[in-house]
This record gives sequence, C-alpha cells and structure tokens, in this order.
Amino acid sequence: CGNLCHNFTSLTATNVVFNVTSWTNYSIGEGGFLTTCGQLSVPNGVYKLQNDITNFAGGNCFNVTEDNIVLDGQGHTIDGVDALVDDSGVYALVRTNITVKNLNVMDFNKGVNFFGTNDGAISNVSVSSNGDTGVYLFASSNNFLSNITSYLNGQRGVLIYLGSNNNLTNVSTYWNGADGIQVSESSSNNLHFITTNNNVQRGIYVLNSLNNSLSDVVSSFNTLEGLYIYESN
Repeated sequence: CGNLCHNFTSLTATNVVFNVTSWTNYSIGEGGFLTTCGQLSVPNGVYKLQNDITNFAGGNCFNVTEDNIVLDGQGHTIDGVDALVDDSGVYALVRTNITVKNLNVMDFNKGVNFFGTNDGAISNVSVSSNGDTGVYLFASSNNFLSNITSYLNGQRGVLIYLGSNNNLTNVSTYWNGADGIQVSESSSNNLHFITTNNNVQRGIYVLNSLNNSLSDVVSSFNTLEGLYIYESN
C-alpha cells in the first residue's frame, strides 16, 4: 500500500495489524496465481505457479522487479528452449528478500539468477540442463540455499561470484559440464552437507576467496579434483 499505510506486524503473520491514512482498497501479501511467465512486481507479494511452463522463448521467465517477494513453484517446472542468450528461469536484479521455492528449472542459460540480490532464500529447487549455470549468485550476500539439486548444466551447478555470507545446506550437484560448485572472489560463505559427484571438472572449486567454511562434504568421481582450493583460505 506504499505511503498509504504502515504495518505494525509482519505481513505474513496470522493476524496483521496496520494503519491507513485514507479510504481505498488494500491488499496484504497478494501476488497471485501464475500460469505464464512474466514480471513479479507486487511488493510483499506471494506468487504461486499453477502449472508447468514449457518451451518458453521470451527471455527471463520470471523477472522479479520488487522486494520481499515469494515465488512458490508448488512443484511445477519452468522450461526454456536451450537458447544461447543470457536468459534465466528466475532473475532478480538488485533486490532484497526474494524467496524461490518448490520449483524445477531447466533449459535456460541460468536457472535461478540472483544478481546483486541480498537476504533471500532458494529452497527445494531443482535446476538442470541449463546452458551455463544452475544457481548463480553474483555480488549477492546473506542468501540461504537449501535442498538444491543441480545437474547436467553446461558449466557449473552452483556459482558464487563476488558474494559473501551466503549459506548452502543440503546441496547436490552432479554431471555438470565444469564444476559442481564454484566459489570465486567471495568471502565468508558456508557450505554444509554438500554432495557433488561425476562433474566434468571439479566437485568444489574455491578460487581467490577468503574465510569460507566447508563441512560434511562428499565429493567423488569428478574428472579432476574433488575439492580444489586455489589462492584461498
């Protein structure tokens, strides 16, 4: 409701308390039901995908243009056309508190792409057969990734580049064209309960990065190293 009202409790609470400054129509946390790709542009909106989307050829499928948005795929799949252009299944550019969950993403250039996006979450997501990277965090911090499966992507299963304080838990990457997970020029990221197997290059590649934490990692049958740390600590 912009400048017309102020909420005193979370907009997702069972009982929401807020004031208003004028008579009009107000909505709380509404985003809507999705049946096609498009912009997610309602602040505090909760969007729920109602069906699979196949062979989408119009660039980014879901383009997040406001903060505090939830995209719930409800187990459905969004599918591109294996284009070589830099499209993404879900794209959030310089946003805050974006949640992507319960979604399968395939056949884009990047599956889920957080570009300069902080304080978000990606959970219960499968990304596969994307031309470049399954999950891409560029210059993004304080995001939580959990229960991610990323496989058969052209380059990396997960890439963190110029990011910090991101947390990855229960992530599986396999059969990717380069590395299962790459952390590059990034700091203070935490990777826990990681399984990364059968990738064409490395299971996990940490490059020019500082103060990253890895624990409970299983990395096997990768063509090169299971874990390669270069100029990092």
